[in-house]
Amino acid sequence: MNTATVTKFLVLVFTVGALGCSEDSDSSSNAKPIIDPVNQIKTIELSELTPDDGLDSIQALPIEASSVSSPFDDTVSLNKMIEEITLLARSKDLKGINKYIHPDLGCYFVYRTGVNFDMEQIHEFKQNWGVLGFSISDIYWMLDLKEAKFEEWPEYSDCGYEGFSKNGNYLKEAKNYEHLSGVHNHNSEANDSPFLNKSELIRAQKVETAVKYSLISTENSVIIQFILVDGKWYLGVLNKGKFDCSG
Repeated sequence: MNTATVTKFLVLVFTVGALGCSEDSDSSSNAKPIIDPVNQIKTIELSELTPDDGLDSIQALPIEASSVSSPFDDTVSLNKMIEEITLLARSKDLKGINKYIHPDLGCYFVYRTGVNFDMEQIHEFKQNWGVLGFSISDIYWMLDLKEAKFEEWPEYSDCGYEGFSKNGNYLKEAKNYEHLSGVHNHNSEANDSPFLNKSELIRAQKVETAVKYSLISTENSVIIQFILVDGKWYLGVLNKGKFDCSG
């Protein structure tokens, strides 16, 4: 290689190097912030990754559980079920509503007879359903649960007659639900005889065990318990008596 050729080669190398430094300098002004390994989810998006980053880069990215809506999340499927029931109630579709009543456990409608709670087990609603002044129209009204939110329940007193601290439909996780057993025990003691027979009590207790979420509707004056059985949500309890203190 002669002197002229070597000179041209060196000039080319330094020129390329200078261009590379220039690009680094320009890009530094728009550089992304240094990623904190603890908070990567806050400073990088999956859309920013390129094929050159490799699959390992995507798999290693930490994701906060609260930032992802999983199709297997119980609350997601519950919310979908509530939306469907609301549409069914508005269209007065009894056949559709009855699909959300467990075929063996049924659904309990709780109401008041004077000062005492009473309840009726329902395996399917019919057009002529009714109990103590309640009709199927009341069921449609109770199940119109638009915009149900997973939030703390509002504060209220005196059966809600004095109003609520906030209005709407609110869901919360239910723990140690035993209201059906409580109705049985109270009425059994008051009447000095079993309110439910043994098989009926066992069925009611199975519903209590399956209750996972409770909903309060300030507009519809009802509390609804939802049960989860074999991965599917059902109506467990419609408690209208909670807000009836006329007795």
